[in-house]
Amino acid sequence: MSVEWHWAGAHWWKFDFHTHTPKSDEYGKGPEQEALKQRTPKNWLLDYMRAGVDCVAVTDHNTGAWIDELKDALEELKKEKHPDFRMLYLFPGVEISVNSGIHILVVLPLDKERGQVCL
Repeated sequence: MSVEWHWAGAHWWKFDFHTHTPKSDEYGKGPEQEALKQRTPKNWLLDYMRAGVDCVAVTDHNTGAWIDELKDALEELKKEKHPDFRMLYLFPGVEISVNSGIHILVVLPLDKERGQVCL
């Protein structure tokens, strides 16, 4: 996936560098967790689009299980011309759990797929 540059000079991006999906155990912790864990990839993406976010690093704990589903859902939303669609750049990643509760956040290039993220 290449990014075409349509701006003269600098451009500010809204980038969430640390996100979780329903594939992470801690996603949506709280009284609504069961309902939030049922979110579809399209719903998850639309939440970010509606919030005006431009880029998201998908960094579930110890897995990249949802990145391909999110990329597919992004293409579907684009083809459907969903009224809330706006381009969202998905950076595959993973939050790796190591000793003593320490986590290492890994963010990969846009073109990486699930098999290149999973541990």
